Amino acid sequence: MHDNPYQTDIENTRKFKKSHKGCSNPYIKSKQNYSHNGKNSKQDGFLGGFDTNGFLKGALIGASLTFLLTNEKVQKTLFKTFAKGGNLVQAGIEEMKERIEDAKAELETKE
Repeated sequence: MHDNPYQTDIENTRKFKKSHKGCSNPYIKSKQNYSHNGKNSKQDGFLGGFDTNGFLKGALIGASLTFLLTNEKVQKTLFKTFAKGGNLVQAGIEEMKERIEDAKAELETKE
């Protein structure tokens, strides 16, 4: 019979032996991130974790903005509001110009 040059005892070839508690498989992480309620606080995934509350908030905000911006009645109201605001700003600028001119004229009369 030929002598086998290779080691045949598989237990000696393993990196972690059974004497190590909880570390029998080197590819399984022994430390996991648990929150106070005992569940995984962050699940490994494509993006590193999924926040359901944040997703729902974003979806609701996106849906409401899409509805508002694609609704013709809302668009007309927004444009009217912006036009009124623009007119108010323009009137305010004109009023400031008049006040500056009045102040200059008042300074010239005092000299």
